[in-house]
Amino acid sequence: MKNEQPDHDDVIPRTSARPTGPTLDGFRRHLLDAAERSGVVQGGILEGVVKLLDSYVDAYPGAPVPGRDTLSRKNLHSVANTYRATQRHPDGNLEALLDDYAAEFSLADIRILRVAGEAVAAATPRAIKAARDRGIKPPAIADELGLTPSRVYQVLRELDAKEGKKPTARGDQ
Repeated sequence: MKNEQPDHDDVIPRTSARPTGPTLDGFRRHLLDAAERSGVVQGGILEGVVKLLDSYVDAYPGAPVPGRDTLSRKNLHSVANTYRATQRHPDGNLEALLDDYAAEFSLADIRILRVAGEAVAAATPRAIKAARDRGIKPPAIADELGLTPSRVYQVLRELDAKEGKKPTARGDQ
């Protein structure tokens, strides 16, 4: 069987997913190190610049930060938590948050996340089964994945049926 290369249109560009130069955090550390080595006046000025940088980042949480890896686990965890909290809060401004995310992520980043999301969603039933096979109870699996226990039981029943296993009682899974 011949190895076929994917069409050029199918290739996911990787360049935008990685920082290409100094990061804002690295610059911040550089300024603080320089402040420690400087005199009182120059050190105070440098510390003031760091405070201005910090206040900018705090004031514009969705703004792109040069050199920041938008696909880092830490950033994606923050995105997921903020999105869920905004969805659930009656006064949450979801439209503004989505505008921030549209500005924060490049098109290449969005494609990477979309394809990765599809892959992980497709692997979720296997992960549920593997967790059950390791002795983790379905309610704990559900809690960890953010699913309802009934959905986890349903996935397990479907997988067991596909494998030709006899369904077990809910408490035995």
